Amino acid sequence: MKHDPLYEEPELWLLKNVGSFSFEFMGGGKAVVCGYDSEQFESVLGERACVGMVGGVVYVRGPIDTYPADIRCLDLDDEDIKFLDGGMDEFLQHIDRPELRAELSDWTQWKKLRPLLSGRRKPKKAHDLHAFRMDDWVKGRYLLRCCT
Repeated sequence: MKHDPLYEEPELWLLKNVGSFSFEFMGGGKAVVCGYDSEQFESVLGERACVGMVGGVVYVRGPIDTYPADIRCLDLDDEDIKFLDGGMDEFLQHIDRPELRAELSDWTQWKKLRPLLSGRRKPKKAHDLHAFRMDDWVKGRYLLRCCT
């Protein structure tokens, strides 16, 4: 998701879980993953969640396996609870599941993921192509193309 400042910030509300690569390169907005009936998963966010995320916030209820080092997993504050509490009834009405309100409103089960501010991120090292070729290269996986 991206947030165009000319428009209202987008929101995405999900009842259960999401697949891998969720919220990759997210640049704004708010995502809510309720994690309902998802206890069997190691992570309700799948694998490689929030890779490249530079903005926005992801609210999550349920297990989170891993996330990148430049993402912070935080407890909810009063503003977060106000946002979730204020939108939960409308969301549950839209999906015809208002009976889940009490279960999904235990805010101690929720976390929020947000990216580090750009000034707090560690600078990336220059790539060493020889080391990449020797250590990371998987023959047949990477296809290099050039124009002639």
